[in-house]
Amino acid sequence: MKKKLVLSLALTLTVMGSAAFASPPDDDAEACWQKGVQAASLSKDYVPGRFYMKFEQLDGDGKTKDQKETWMKLLPGDKETQVVKVLQNGKDITRETLEAEKERKREEAKKKDGGRSITLSNEEIVPLLSNSNKPVVHNYIGREKINGADCLVFEFRKEHIRKKGTANETVIHQGKLWLDAASGIPVKTSFSPTPLPSMVKQMDMDAAFVPDGDTFFLKDYKMVVKAGILFLAKRFRISFVLGAYRKAEKENQ
Repeated sequence: MKKKLVLSLALTLTVMGSAAFASPPDDDAEACWQKGVQAASLSKDYVPGRFYMKFEQLDGDGKTKDQKETWMKLLPGDKETQVVKVLQNGKDITRETLEAEKERKREEAKKKDGGRSITLSNEEIVPLLSNSNKPVVHNYIGREKINGADCLVFEFRKEHIRKKGTANETVIHQGKLWLDAASGIPVKTSFSPTPLPSMVKQMDMDAAFVPDGDTFFLKDYKMVVKAGILFLAKRFRISFVLGAYRKAEKENQ
């Protein structure tokens, strides 16, 4: 009986020891994450001067059956965008869109609602940043090659505070983040929010970043949305391409 007890204890300690050595705290991975946090803090006060947005309605096979493309630029003050060009299924509807924009602004002026705001915030899209006072929970899960770059892959969970009417709502973002192994600069991320907006059944986000020295900028951002009520289901894909980044004006930082 004593021998069995000793053998059982030895096996237990062996298993525990093996598990400890198989999954040690990875100092290099944590250092890479902190490099990313530093780069994100240096990058967060930049805004894109140009936007391209494509809104697509998809069929059951995921193919585009209707799309609208919009080119915009950010006006001085960093609070409003101006439409440059609009195509609806390849047809130029820029003039009609600009007329509708003028009417919208006249109505907003009457209501004193102000102009259209930019909602692609760094705190919302970049997993390394958060506007909550709770830290981003992250876990290193391995290495992958992305477009030839050696990347460390992390799972993450963070809280994001967004406005819902006059109140604040806490949204949980969960997904993966790929960081360049050498610099810590984000390469891409993929995540989903909880809770979902009303009538939305699924929402998946993917973003790609471009490095710029010690900083990085959001380059591509895609959302795939499945929404509907009962048997009336619709699928959408919204894509952004951003560029011409500049330092945000001080009063808007």
